[in-house]
Order: sequence, then C-alpha cells, then structure tokens
Amino acid sequence: MTPLVLLLIGIPAFVVLVLLVNGLRFDALVRGEIDDLLRASVEGEPGMVTEEDLVDLPDPVRAYLVHTGTTGRERARTMRIEQRGVIRMRPGGRWLPFLAEQHYSTEPVAFVWSAKVKMGPLTLLRAMDSYKGGKGHMVGRLMSTFKVVDGSGREMDEGSLMRFLNEMMWFPSFYLDERLRWEPVNERSARATIEDGGMEVSATLQFDGDGRMVDFESPRYMSTPDGFKLEQWSTPVSEYRSFDGRRLPGVGSAVWKLASGDFTYIWMELTRVEINPS
Repeated sequence: MTPLVLLLIGIPAFVVLVLLVNGLRFDALVRGEIDDLLRASVEGEPGMVTEEDLVDLPDPVRAYLVHTGTTGRERARTMRIEQRGVIRMRPGGRWLPFLAEQHYSTEPVAFVWSAKVKMGPLTLLRAMDSYKGGKGHMVGRLMSTFKVVDGSGREMDEGSLMRFLNEMMWFPSFYLDERLRWEPVNERSARATIEDGGMEVSATLQFDGDGRMVDFESPRYMSTPDGFKLEQWSTPVSEYRSFDGRRLPGVGSAVWKLASGDFTYIWMELTRVEINPS
C-alpha cells in the first residue's frame, strides 16, 4: 500500500476520531453542569401541595394547579424531562429534528438543557443552555467541535430566567413559591413575576375555561447577528398529555412576534417527565 493510499485512508479516520473525542468532551461538559445542579439542590422532604396552599392565587392559576393534578402531590425540588421536536435558526430556514434532555432545580433556581440537532443520521449540532447563580449561558458546537454560539451577559441572564418562568408550566407547584408574585388580569389570564439573582422578569399567562394554560407572552431578548434585541415572545400550547397522573402541556411551540411577522422557531413535545427523581 502506497503512502498516498495510507494518507487517504488515515485522514478520514483521524477526522472521525476527532469528532468522537469532541463529542465525548461535550458530554462531559453537560454531565458536569448537571452534577453541579444536583449537588447544589437543597435536600430534604419537599412537602405536599394542599388545597389551602392555592387560596391566594388568581382564579385561573388556581384552576391550572387543580387541572394538572398538582394538589395532593409533593412539590418539585428537582425535575428531569426529555423532549423531541424540530428547530430552525431563521425565518424560512430548514427544520431540523432534535432530541433534548433537561434538568431543573427549584432551590436554588437552575436548569441545564442539552440537545442534539440532527441532519439525517449525523449529529449536526450539540447545544447546551444553562442557568445557575443568576447567570445564563448558551453554548453551541457544530459537529461537537466548532463553536457557533457562546452567549452570556445580562441579556442572556434575563432571557434564561424568563425561560425558567415559562417552563414552570411543567412543575407548577413552584407557582406557590415566595419568589413569585401574581397579579390577576382577568378571568382567563394572570401576570407572574419572578425574582432571582438580583433580577426580575414578568410574563402574562393565558388560560382556557377548563383550567389549561394555553399561552405565555412577554418581551424577551432575542439573539440576532447585530446583538440582542428585545422582542415579544410567545409559547402557545397545543396539546396536554398525562405523565404519572399529572396533566401537563405536552406539545407546543415558541414564537418570536416580529415586525416582519411571526417566526416560529421550535416545535417540541415532551416524551418523559420525572419530578424529584431518585
């Protein structure tokens, strides 16, 4: 076998090895962030949600906790979910499938979301979005190797806390937390404000007549090629599903309401929910 043939064989093998090693490194990065979240989470019995706990909530929020089956169950201290769906990076862009796993802590407030964006059989992009200690951070690496996103700063911090406020829909016992303030808007909506890390963010939650949350709207910082820009953000829910007896938002999307028109950039469904997993 000639040196040229050996070289032609060796280069692809080397590239595959580099991608494999970098994939393992990204896995280790994510695992480290999850371990940090779980270690920092306050231990002890989380306590149960009672009907008396709901008395001071706005009517539609109280109806939501009843509808989801939150009463009579323990409060969420930690949580793990699995998702799948499609995502795109720009209006009119190609939809790409993804698989994701997310861990949460409610004391302290924190989350770690990791995703694999696919193109055919290949993992095109690895992404991790996290919030802890009042700081948000997003990392994205093409083929697990080439950094395409590395977001941090005040706008990312506020955007990540807004994401946590939004995703409480999956562990609504946190709606009773003292760090959350509620203001009734009308019989079908209420405004929530959360404080953490020296920040406050607020959003309006919309409900239907059956006690289901159907949308969540608020200004949120959107990352653009020219930097962060405050835009209206919405996460409509299209279907509820049962997870261990809890009726939770199971299918939905996220939308930037831009001057040029609505940009739906993600559609996802929950495939697994674990509250206070061992």
